[in-house]
Amino acid sequence: MLRQQLSISPSVYYRVYLPTGGVEVKNPEFPEDPYLGRALAIRVAPPHLVASVKRHICGREDIVGYEHTSLFTNISCLTPLDDSEPVHILDHAGIGSTPGDPVALVSSKLGASEHTHVPDGADYQYKLKANRDCKSMAVVSKRF
Repeated sequence: MLRQQLSISPSVYYRVYLPTGGVEVKNPEFPEDPYLGRALAIRVAPPHLVASVKRHICGREDIVGYEHTSLFTNISCLTPLDDSEPVHILDHAGIGSTPGDPVALVSSKLGASEHTHVPDGADYQYKLKANRDCKSMAVVSKRF
């Protein structure tokens, strides 16, 4: 019963990036896409602000210092969300609510975790160019 409830719970799908490109997540949602993660919205501590979502994703991915990250509504968005901005993640229409439109967490550093950069041949991955302080990014190429 609990597993069934968790599978239909609202989620925040995400991808993690460094200024040099995407990285594998620790627990990918789908085996064929090791760069897509999923966080259950009910596990994000209130208040549901951008900072709370960043903190939760950073905890899942062993990224040290969520304050060194920026959260973007999706990879097409060029401006990060403000940490104090409220986000609606408990309904099925919030940011990152579908695997096809995940949020993008850009980190200036990953910390102690081992991650692998996106291979150039990945068909499902975006290549991003983020500036050093992670305050903006641009889609360099998009392949499907």
